[in-house]
Amino acid sequence: MKRNLLSLIILLLAGMPFSLKAQSTCTVEVTGTATQNILPDRVTIEIGLEEYYKSKMLFGDSTVVKLSDIEKDVIKTLVKGGVSESDISVSDVGNYLNQNKSSNFLMTERLRVTVSNMTQLQKICDDLQRKGVACVNIVKADNSNMERYERKGLEAAMADAKAKVEIIAASTGGSSPSPIEIVDISPAISDCIAYDSANGLENLSRIVRNYAVKVKYLMYLN
Repeated sequence: MKRNLLSLIILLLAGMPFSLKAQSTCTVEVTGTATQNILPDRVTIEIGLEEYYKSKMLFGDSTVVKLSDIEKDVIKTLVKGGVSESDISVSDVGNYLNQNKSSNFLMTERLRVTVSNMTQLQKICDDLQRKGVACVNIVKADNSNMERYERKGLEAAMADAKAKVEIIAASTGGSSPSPIEIVDISPAISDCIAYDSANGLENLSRIVRNYAVKVKYLMYLN
């Protein structure tokens, strides 16, 4: 019974008015890249504080300006510049020795501070007292909507890969390239900030992120 049914199906197919034409295919691999320039809305800085000797006006030994007094003045400047006290913390405490002044060591401290933009940071740097402040360093820049930027960056890299494979298809007589494998090969994230040493903080204005995808396409050859 099964053999008779199979024979009938073969006869029916043989009598149907259609034909199949084999079409060649090939795979093409391209790399798509994109760059996103992102405006940070959270910038983390560290401010290094150092005790120092303050000489008396007329005579006598030098006096030490204590770390607590330096910290108090710096925090006052930060709050005046719009920084919330909850965004200020101590990240490190240590000491150092200035043998030209004394055989006693002096205390050091690092404050970690979060500001919202470079304009705010510039004002804080302008207003900070110079005595007792050893350094101000940017340690991290971030954006609260970073996931959206990440998605846009990968989408732009995919669009770049598609444009490249379409050029290849047009020049080789291929058609209908379809992605069959996608690999994200973006470089490791390093929170890179664009910097121009000639203009200082004015150009510490954006996070630069690079994206890359490797895409394998199936393409029909006409």
